[in-house]
Amino acid sequence: MPLAATRPDDDDLDSPAFTPILVRPLGDPSSPIPAPGPQGSYGSHGEKTVAAPAPPRLRLVDDFGPVHTELAALPDPQRWLHGVALAVYEAATGARPATQVMRFLAPDVYDSIVRRSGRAARHGLVTRRPVRLRRVRASVVPGHTSVVEGCAVVDDHRRVRVMAVRLEGLDGRWLLTACEIG
Repeated sequence: MPLAATRPDDDDLDSPAFTPILVRPLGDPSSPIPAPGPQGSYGSHGEKTVAAPAPPRLRLVDDFGPVHTELAALPDPQRWLHGVALAVYEAATGARPATQVMRFLAPDVYDSIVRRSGRAARHGLVTRRPVRLRRVRASVVPGHTSVVEGCAVVDDHRRVRVMAVRLEGLDGRWLLTACEIG
């Protein structure tokens, strides 16, 4: 089936999808392309030819892993832990989807929170009552400029539990790399 040739409407000529292209022949297509001469030589039309600059060289980087961030460049660890500890505890007990805290957790910590959440759901321990933090503490680990350890006392109206956590400053943010709930 032959395609019908269409002429664009006047409205289509102004649209960014329609762009007229002007094509000029460069010369006789049967003539060979001249080889470039040495740098600084003169071409066939009298213009001076110059060699193209060398492309920039790329530097190899050995490791594309996470980069430790200094404590001064990170948010206050005590305030950050206050917000995240509550959310992590709720995720561990099944009161909150674990995916909501995934970006704050190291992969192995996330896996343990998901397992704990599944156990809580299987045993019928999921509560919708509000959880309260009684106390949150965070302190810098001596000898490390981007590691903080902390604890949070959590009251879920049935039990009072404590969470012990380790935060590491990686890639400009805090990452919870260890979490124990007792």
